[in-house]
Amino acid sequence: MSRALDKSVIAALKQGDHEKIFNDISGILVKQQDDRLLEIEILGSGHTIDPDENFLRDDNAVAVPKLRLVQAFIVARDMLQKHLVNKSAEASKLWLATGAMLLMDPEHLTAANTRKRLLQAELSSGGETLPVLMREKC
Repeated sequence: MSRALDKSVIAALKQGDHEKIFNDISGILVKQQDDRLLEIEILGSGHTIDPDENFLRDDNAVAVPKLRLVQAFIVARDMLQKHLVNKSAEASKLWLATGAMLLMDPEHLTAANTRKRLLQAELSSGGETLPVLMREKC
């Protein structure tokens, strides 16, 4: 898979409030009220949505434009890199950042290992195993 970006994508990446996009997209990855799994679809450039919207949602189905996902990934990667340098990020922000990163790139080892360490820390601090794992699954 090529990770090269064409000029129109690079120009589009410079538009929009990346922090808001990150908050919106990472917010949909938080545990659902009814414990149903999300159905996530990544939309290509052929599917346009309103510029003010960062994703489409219908019940437990969510569609995220690839461009918005890349913008969220950039913010999430910056958060994780800052955490790796000075260990300053709080766990709740790292959960959101690693979730957005793994949605974009499921094989991102740094994000996966950080998420694993967060999960192990929560379980070793006396967290109930089943609710913690169910939250991670959903």
